[in-house]
Amino acid sequence: CGPSFSRRRLLAATPNIPSGFPICAPTLVWVLTPTLLLSDAYKFCSPTRSSIMSGRLPLHVNQENHPPEYPGGGVPLGMTTIANHLSSVGYSTHQVGKWHCGMSGEDRLPINRGFNSSLGYLSGAEDHYDQTRDGHVDFWKSTGPAYGMNGSAYSTYLYTTEVEQLIHDHDTMNPMFLYMAFQNTHGPLQVPENYTDIYAAKKVNYNPRLMCLGMIAAVSESIGRMVDALKLKNMYDNTLIIFSSDNGGPHDHANNYPFRGAKGSDWEGGTRVVAFVSGGIIPQTLRGTKRAGLMHVCDCRRYLAFCLCHFCGFVLKRDAIGRVRHTG
Repeated sequence: CGPSFSRRRLLAATPNIPSGFPICAPTLVWVLTPTLLLSDAYKFCSPTRSSIMSGRLPLHVNQENHPPEYPGGGVPLGMTTIANHLSSVGYSTHQVGKWHCGMSGEDRLPINRGFNSSLGYLSGAEDHYDQTRDGHVDFWKSTGPAYGMNGSAYSTYLYTTEVEQLIHDHDTMNPMFLYMAFQNTHGPLQVPENYTDIYAAKKVNYNPRLMCLGMIAAVSESIGRMVDALKLKNMYDNTLIIFSSDNGGPHDHANNYPFRGAKGSDWEGGTRVVAFVSGGIIPQTLRGTKRAGLMHVCDCRRYLAFCLCHFCGFVLKRDAIGRVRHTG
C-alpha cells in the first residue's frame, strides 16, 4: 500500500536489470483469459497485508513495515479482519503462505484472527528450502510450529499441496475463503533448477534476474494446480480469484519498466503492481476487459467482505461507532 496516489510516470527502468527477457508463465496467461485486469493498483509489502486484512489505510494500521514481532506489530487486536467477518457468516477461512500481520503473541496468529486453519511463516525473507531466517525456524501450522514439515520441500510446493488438500477436504455446502500469500518472488532468490532451465535458450546471463524468472514460473505452475483442484471439486465456476502483488519489484532482480523506482520507493515502480480478478464467476461481459480507475487495497477488503456476505444472504452494516455488524 504505497503512501502516494500521484501519477508519477517517469519512464525510467529499474537500473542494472536487463530487460527483454519474456516471462515463461503459461498458466498465468491461461488464467488471465476469463479476467478483468486492474491496471492501477497501488501497494507496499507488510502494510499491504495489514491493510487488506483490516480494511483500513496503512496510516491507521501498519505503515512502516516494521518487523511483525515488535510489540503491537501487524494488525492491532482491536481491529477485526476480513476472516473474522467471513467466518461469522459461515465461510471456511484458511491462510497459507506469508502472514506478516503480527507475531508478538499467540493472539496475533492467523488462527486467532478469524482463520480456521493456517500454514506458513509469520515474518519474512526466510529460506525457501529449510524455512529458517537468521538460524531460526519460522514455519507454523495453525496453533503451533509445523514440526516435521520444515526442510521437507521447497516452500511453494508445500503451500500448493496444502491448498490442494484444503480444496479436496472442503464441504461444498459452505463457502470458502482462502488467503494464499506466495513466498515467491521474495528473497532469498531460490528455485529448483527445472524452472530456470526453461530460460536456457534465452541466455539470461544475470543470475538474480534468472532466479526471479524461475520463481515466477514456479508460481505459474502452482496456480495451475490450484485451479485444477477447484475444477476437480466442481468449485471453479463459483469461484472469484483475486491476484495481486504487494509491491513493485526490488531493484536487484526485477524490472519495473516503464515506471521509475523499485520496492521501498514512492515511485510507481515501487507501488504500482500487477493485479487482476479471474475465476468462473467473472461475467462474460467483463472477461478480457481492463479497468484503469485507482484502487486502494483496503477498498478491496471492504467490498469483498460486503459482496461475499451478500452472496450468503447477510447484510453488513456499521453501528453507531463504526463497527461492522451483519444481519440476516
